[in-house]
Amino acid sequence: STHLLILQGGNRNSYYHPAILEDELTVKTEIELVSKARTIFFQSVLNTKNDTLICRGEVEVCFIKNNSGKPKAFPLGFLNLFKN
Repeated sequence: STHLLILQGGNRNSYYHPAILEDELTVKTEIELVSKARTIFFQSVLNTKNDTLICRGEVEVCFIKNNSGKPKAFPLGFLNLFKN
């Protein structure tokens, strides 16, 4: 049988201000790219109380076959989650 995995293909982050334990944080995610085999998300984390930007980053994920490591198209149901 073939096992399928979602793999983090890349991650870039920039940190601006520290957060401390018990800070309430808001995570905002925007979809930058959706293709058959990879998706790129842009994320930012803000302090909810004062709207200070804590960090921002870009995350790329791809879908692969576990036994070969080769890219595989995301299931249609997954791609449909990102349609407007």
